[in-house]
Amino acid sequence: MQIYVIGPIKVTLSKIRDLGETAALRSEFERNLGTCMPLATAKKLEYKILKRSLDLRQKMQAGFVYKLAINNLSDFLPLPRLQRLLSKKIIQIEKANYVWPETLQNLRTLRPASQKYLENENKRPVVVGFGPAGIFAALILAAAGMRPLVLERGKKVEQRIEDFALFQKKGILQEESNAQFGEGGAGCFSDGKLGTRIKDDLLSLVLDILVYYGADPSILWRQNPHIGTDKLRPLIKKIREAIIDLGGEIQFQTKLSDLQLLPLKNAAAGGENDSQEVYKLIGLETVSAGTKRNIACEQLILAPGHSARDIYHMLAQKKQSMSAKPFAVGFRIEQKQKAVNRVQYGKENELMLCEMLGPAEYHLACKVQVQGEERRVYTFCMCPGGEVISGTSEKESLCVNGMSYHARSGENANAAVICAVNAGDLGDDLFAGLKFQERIERAAYKLTASYAAPYCTVEDFVKSQYSGEEYERIIAAAPYAEERNEVKADQELKSWCEEKVQVSYLPQAEKCNLGHLYPPLVSRALALGILQLNQQMACFAARKSTLIAPETRTSAPIRIERDKKTMLAEKCVGLYPCGEGAGYAGGISSAAVDGIKAAQKMLQSLLNLADDWTINYNERE
Repeated sequence: MQIYVIGPIKVTLSKIRDLGETAALRSEFERNLGTCMPLATAKKLEYKILKRSLDLRQKMQAGFVYKLAINNLSDFLPLPRLQRLLSKKIIQIEKANYVWPETLQNLRTLRPASQKYLENENKRPVVVGFGPAGIFAALILAAAGMRPLVLERGKKVEQRIEDFALFQKKGILQEESNAQFGEGGAGCFSDGKLGTRIKDDLLSLVLDILVYYGADPSILWRQNPHIGTDKLRPLIKKIREAIIDLGGEIQFQTKLSDLQLLPLKNAAAGGENDSQEVYKLIGLETVSAGTKRNIACEQLILAPGHSARDIYHMLAQKKQSMSAKPFAVGFRIEQKQKAVNRVQYGKENELMLCEMLGPAEYHLACKVQVQGEERRVYTFCMCPGGEVISGTSEKESLCVNGMSYHARSGENANAAVICAVNAGDLGDDLFAGLKFQERIERAAYKLTASYAAPYCTVEDFVKSQYSGEEYERIIAAAPYAEERNEVKADQELKSWCEEKVQVSYLPQAEKCNLGHLYPPLVSRALALGILQLNQQMACFAARKSTLIAPETRTSAPIRIERDKKTMLAEKCVGLYPCGEGAGYAGGISSAAVDGIKAAQKMLQSLLNLADDWTINYNERE
């Protein structure tokens, strides 16, 4: 199905302040169309917001930019006039976004074929991992009548919340129920951010499914949509219940321990690498409460998340194709959220934009030269009004992450500030990146001899890397927040930047020397990069801003190789690796999209559907 779209339409903040957003947008909409049709006609048109983004590039013309879908345009304009608007590009035609009820209706048409396929119980598909990729893959398969069996090593989200609360209160770690493992994956202990850099039509389906099961509808059009970890958790429970109602089965505290494979000489998993020996999946071994169990399985969507390190080792033993991939490491940096609001929104618009958008966000990146090499330093997973939490899932090991609730009402802003680590930096060993992460996490734990997070101030860290004249030269070129002219010009902002930042991490944090936690190249790049990023956002790095260590699990350091067309593992018929742990996503939305795609590919293969078959109801009209 196609829709008529108009945009961009810009509405200034001053107009919104005078009229309110609804009236201001209506006025600009009618003004834009009033030049090409009678105003009376424009007033009859109905629209909905498809996208809204903030534009602060010109201070006097700061405002929101909208993209709108016109619902009833063809009811009031004859075809010749409509075609003229299209030819002048005043109006555009676009494909309609996915809508879950209609997509569900389309998937239900596959149920008779699925029922026939499942006459042999051994053919029932299995999904391993119940994070975003696994959840959305299971939902699609269940809707199509495939009755998927989901295996999740962790606990239900309700129990997982209790276990994590116990860790934050007493420092007692449950290795299979923590911020990484359990229903909802790592996203259940984050910000519920839905932004992503990928461009894919299926993103609209992900968002519509989330709205269908309880998310605020504004995520469909917000520039940087987020749900908040507190709102995401009950929503995931509802999707779990929907999967069960559709015929799926979910077994918690059940860990995949082995794959049972049958060698197929001179066969191929299907796709480009048709000359190598591959295997056929015939079963799984699982462990639950210490008891091993074998499950017949010929079709598996493997969505383990990036912290299931045992999965990589098991796949290597099974001679599956994997490759090392770049990742990044660093710290969590905390600043005063009120300072971020002032710098990002401006003093004049601060109150209004905080009310309309919530606390301000930032996304920063730079390149620095260290030891003759160029390194990228950037922020990641910024949590406005949030807190720093433990991301560890292993005993006597420590890593951190960021989390925000829906209200984002905390005193501090936090974000990962990280330096890229290239696969070649660590040698040819496939597991070199994984070992590097583990080594840093163990070293961080030893700094405090507990799950207390080690931290230091920005100033202390920079001084641990540079001293004397070199230090003075560096901070003269890239001064701390307090020395920036725009900060000194705003006495209130300057006082905020000079305040001590109270570390938000629980159960506790201890001040340590972090100068030797990472290799010299990484540490020096981070020190330079933090100061450079402060030149992009003036309050980013005050002297007393805190760095909490270590941020190591930004992405998987290993990719499970798969065929681009079929999404099957290169060396295993029936195995579909997907999501963040497989190396094909980075965040809730992209992982969910990858899970949907894996389910779609599985359905195409098992039910002999056409290559151009799609789950989108609109595309089949």
